[in-house]
Amino acid sequence: MSSLAKAISVAILMGTAGQSVAAINGAAVDRALTAVRLNPTAARLSSADAFTARSVTVDANGTEHVRMDRTYRGLRV
Repeated sequence: MSSLAKAISVAILMGTAGQSVAAINGAAVDRALTAVRLNPTAARLSSADAFTARSVTVDANGTEHVRMDRTYRGLRV
């Protein structure tokens, strides 16, 4: 196999892996936001709060850590 064909194969594999990682991360963010909405008292949630995912880390055992930025009426909390 030529070096060009190898490079294209690697690029395709990395692109496919990136898409699946994005899908997994999106699902983790959705689960984290659902957990916040289901526990409004613990999160001290109000209707003026907004959350934006900053990063997602998934441990080897499947534990998901979603870091979020929180704003209240547009101001960072």
